[in-house]
Amino acid sequence: LGLKHLVNRGYSVGFDEGLPSPRWSSYRVFPYKDVHLDRPSTFKPDARTSAHVTTSEYVRSGYDRGHLSPNYAVSVCYGEEAQKETFLLSNIVPQLHALNAGLWKDMEQRIMKRYVSRYGTVWVQVGPVFTPPPDKKVGRIPVPSSFWMVISEYEESAHGLRAIAYLVPHEEKWRDAELTRYVVSIRRIEELTGLDFFPKLPKSTQDLLESAPAPRAW
Repeated sequence: LGLKHLVNRGYSVGFDEGLPSPRWSSYRVFPYKDVHLDRPSTFKPDARTSAHVTTSEYVRSGYDRGHLSPNYAVSVCYGEEAQKETFLLSNIVPQLHALNAGLWKDMEQRIMKRYVSRYGTVWVQVGPVFTPPPDKKVGRIPVPSSFWMVISEYEESAHGLRAIAYLVPHEEKWRDAELTRYVVSIRRIEELTGLDFFPKLPKSTQDLLESAPAPRAW
């Protein structure tokens, strides 16, 4: 996809200058102390990109500036400076408020409140799906048709590497907030995005991990 890989203190991004938008963002979380940090008040352009996306593109658009790697998770695991970097516009996509403050927020909180306590270290990859040509744009930025999340954890003594994928439509309302409804195979996310997850694993292991959806939400 020719993405620019941007490495930050608490997360990484694959940024597509041509869209211009992030295609993916990834972060790792682990047991943490719930320290309250004030939420930064401003989003900032990322000087490492040539697209020069600014907050003005979102003004009166009807869309939130939606984080891919989330403010809260990065702040409690990596600290204040890392938290500020989640407000770089290279980590932001147009997202309907109903999703940003609803089901998507619930999923982010589920990772921190349930998965971390259950599994310890958890890896999260997250991103948008774009349907060409895009139905809508915010300034120059295409509005995603859906959002995906791939979550993995490793337990050597038990089951080894496990992963689950979710695909959530970008809608104002959902017929069902039950997460099992949105479980898909990792291969499906690869087909929709052109990304390759777990490329360093042997093909047989990839096929086992990616070809079938998890039977239910974690």
